[in-house]
Amino acid sequence: NALNTTENARLIIFDQFENLLDWQTGHALVDRPGVGEWIDAMNSQQCRCKILLTTRLWPQGNREYPPTYMQEYFVRGLEVNEGVEFLRKQGIEADEKELRNVVELCNGHAYGLTLLAALLRNRGLSLAAFFRDPTYAQLWTGNIARNLLDHIYKEQLDTLQRKLLRAFSVFREPVPLEAPGTLLDEGVSKVQLQSVLDALLTQHLLQASGEGSYQLHAIVASYAQGHFVEGDEQTNEVAVQVAHSKAAKYYLQVFRTKYPSRDKRQGISDVEPLIEAIWQYCQAEQWQGAYNLMEQERI
Repeated sequence: NALNTTENARLIIFDQFENLLDWQTGHALVDRPGVGEWIDAMNSQQCRCKILLTTRLWPQGNREYPPTYMQEYFVRGLEVNEGVEFLRKQGIEADEKELRNVVELCNGHAYGLTLLAALLRNRGLSLAAFFRDPTYAQLWTGNIARNLLDHIYKEQLDTLQRKLLRAFSVFREPVPLEAPGTLLDEGVSKVQLQSVLDALLTQHLLQASGEGSYQLHAIVASYAQGHFVEGDEQTNEVAVQVAHSKAAKYYLQVFRTKYPSRDKRQGISDVEPLIEAIWQYCQAEQWQGAYNLMEQERI
């Protein structure tokens, strides 16, 4: 009411508002009395002042009302041209192609680019030197993990949520929930999977791509693939390859049940699952299986 009666309209920003919310549901924490009621109040009436909440979670009030006066704006990564300009303003001197490559590598993630600029400055590296030595890329992703993802992955996700996140990470395109579901242990029901999916969507670790398909951000996918087996890099690599092999079998099953036979194909869209199966076999280092499939299907 005070904000509605003020003479001068103001913009009020609550940064990191998710610290007041339950990570699983988006509802206010039980030890934050009044926050849920306040969210309901903001959503139920107009205000002379504008209030901006920055948060990974969509805030939920005490009542399940649809968004009325609260509007969600999903902040995506920087466009390639924006990312290139951002790096140049950070003092990174490199040719256009190198700058574009690094922006695309992290899908324009602003914080990821900030950490990269800091890494290059602190070590006196050029971007060309960064690309020559894969150790620097590992150091960069390690910095992102420590600063951004470690706490989320280890403290805010349960075991099944972590498993589903890892399962999604082996797919390079948006896929329906049934795709990563085939990589999980038997005994996980469809209802459980839907509940876990909701939790990952609530935290914006997973992005909805439309038509019931979902995909991880490139940085999250890379991080998840490094955590199939904790503390053993070689065993982790084997586990990732096994997951890719299962993903290839999923695509083959999709192809056999939903796509036309070879004599009825009319274009590349009729063999897309086969292309993905071949790619998955390559990621699993099952070269012979990939070649056999290409030869058998005349791709």
